[in-house]
Amino acid sequence: MARFDPPWGAGPAPGAVAWIPHALSLCGLACGFMSLLATTSQDYAHAAAFVIAAIFFDGFDGAAARALHVDGEFGESMDSLADLVAFGVAPAFLAYQAGLVAFGTVGAFTAAIFAGSGAIRLARFPLVKRHGYFVGLPIPMAGAFVAMLGVYASELPPILLPAMVLAAAGLMVSTIQFPYFSTALGWLPGPARWAACIALAPLLFVLAPKTILFLLTLYLTLGPAGLVRVALDRPLR
Repeated sequence: MARFDPPWGAGPAPGAVAWIPHALSLCGLACGFMSLLATTSQDYAHAAAFVIAAIFFDGFDGAAARALHVDGEFGESMDSLADLVAFGVAPAFLAYQAGLVAFGTVGAFTAAIFAGSGAIRLARFPLVKRHGYFVGLPIPMAGAFVAMLGVYASELPPILLPAMVLAAAGLMVSTIQFPYFSTALGWLPGPARWAACIALAPLLFVLAPKTILFLLTLYLTLGPAGLVRVALDRPLR
């Protein structure tokens, strides 16, 4: 695929253009805030939809920063702060309001543990970057999973919600390897992958929202499943 060459050449982008990735990060943060507002109105479906929408802004801001040659520490910090709101605080609050509240203080601590684990995951991310896989469950997937659990909290066995929220929190701070999201669509060029996701996500959310929860659950199992496979393949001594 041809490399994108900005019109100003190979140097840094002009100030206004350089803010495009940061604006996308702020859009993700705004999605998190809107999710919080929807949750306070007990509109859990729209609250989860805002969390999922934030995933796209989270992908676009990094892609834009690299394309415009303006990636740096400020952008990484901005991205992490936006992610903490959109994928840490907002899903935790959604899960708490939708079902964890029934567990009282234990439910509140469960939600707080998830948000705190997301903060740890984000702080650790720049320190443990690896090629080809994530170290620990990425917070966008964890946040979307917990948000979708909140949507269906009334249909789940009561104990399952806190158990799954804590499991997602534990996977985020673990050292288990998770594949890049692009692995499943690796045969498509980068822009086509995003186009496919943008087209499919709203369609699934409207027509078959439980499919999104299923796909997220499937992704969460990939890391532990890979760990088990490595353990089984290891020769016995």
